[in-house]
Amino acid sequence: MELGAIILAGGKSSRMGEDKWLLRFGGQTVLERIVDTVLPYADSLSIVLEYVEGEDRSNKLPASIAANQSICVIRDEMPEIGPLAGIYAGLRSSQTEYNLVIAGDMPFPSWPLAQRLLTECRQRGAMCALPELDGRWHPMFAVYRSSAADGLAQYIRQGGRKVTDWMRTLAPAVIGEHTVQQIDPAGIALFNMNTPSDYDTALRLFSSEKK
Repeated sequence: MELGAIILAGGKSSRMGEDKWLLRFGGQTVLERIVDTVLPYADSLSIVLEYVEGEDRSNKLPASIAANQSICVIRDEMPEIGPLAGIYAGLRSSQTEYNLVIAGDMPFPSWPLAQRLLTECRQRGAMCALPELDGRWHPMFAVYRSSAADGLAQYIRQGGRKVTDWMRTLAPAVIGEHTVQQIDPAGIALFNMNTPSDYDTALRLFSSEKK
């Protein structure tokens, strides 16, 4: 097994006002779109649900995903930690050496970009590989080695909460903007949604994609 996929279905969604991974695109949710993109290629697929005390978040999963026995549903067991807790839960449970981590609010994931990240991670012997676009890193669409979970646990115990600060400790392989643009000329693979305005933009991109 070479590359697993870990989808983070979490986040407070305070600015969106609802679970971002359940937003609709045509007849699908964002989560279903991501699953349909990566499941045919990934050696394994896990969905990490955020911890909410007294609530079974698995009840919110779309029926097509809940019924798919090839998808592993994992529960993040660390409240109030943020995305690092989801990454840790996914890496700790992974059966593959390399893992593509995808945020559940990214409706246009690119598997060719994921493959390039895997190649860079392996060839450089790095603990992780991530893309750079618009002058910033994108750690929520990145390839991580499962063994990074040990250092991540220590980082969290020491009070660390920022994903990019943790990634700097891993000396990541970074895919530059020019290469990202070559792989994703439409410039949408790393688009994520935080606000209703972002969602409106994503729906326009979705409509253009279907034409």
